[in-house]
Amino acid sequence: MQLFLNPGEDAALAAVRQAGWTHWYDPDNLVMGPETFGATILILLHGIARAVLQHHDGKLRTISYLASGCCFGQAAAFMETPVSQPIAVRAVTRCEVLFLPEERLRPVLRAHPDVAIYLLKCSAMQVYNLLDQFAHSAFGAQTAHVSDVLLSLPSRPLPSGFASVTITQEELATVVGRSRVTVGKILKRLEHQGLLLLRRNRILILDRQRLAAISTANASAG
Repeated sequence: MQLFLNPGEDAALAAVRQAGWTHWYDPDNLVMGPETFGATILILLHGIARAVLQHHDGKLRTISYLASGCCFGQAAAFMETPVSQPIAVRAVTRCEVLFLPEERLRPVLRAHPDVAIYLLKCSAMQVYNLLDQFAHSAFGAQTAHVSDVLLSLPSRPLPSGFASVTITQEELATVVGRSRVTVGKILKRLEHQGLLLLRRNRILILDRQRLAAISTANASAG
């Protein structure tokens, strides 16, 4: 996502630059620590960074990657409450970062509504990415189980090279031992990834190799 999409929005970007300050960071340098999260918004002008969450055991978990044009910390700044989670941002490549203190943000938003629209877009993208990560984490092992069952069932080869498995989603849910709703979500996700096609009372396996790889990856992780 670009910072500002239209050439006419240069004035908005100039206003943001004027209200904040920029700094360059080398790879793996700390860009924003937990102590400033919520008080300052950052906008990545060049490079790649990652937002990390520090666990109590000291390990870092990446919760989001930021590319040029992405912002971070805007939701916490608008909440106006302390953030209890130890969240930080670290550079992945050499980065140029624009910092904007929360108290200077509101005058910029009043003068340039395009900046508010941009921040909303960034927030929406981050929510979408977090939901996608949650879905992958929640359904990872279950997806492997569904894949195993599909690959183990008798299939009929088709002239297209695909394989047809005669089974309903309800029957598959019974075999897997999960609800029909859960299995349906998993199948839709696999269909979206191009691994299979859902048809009435049957499932077409489009890529047996990739479907098998899901089981292998989850087995290795376990």
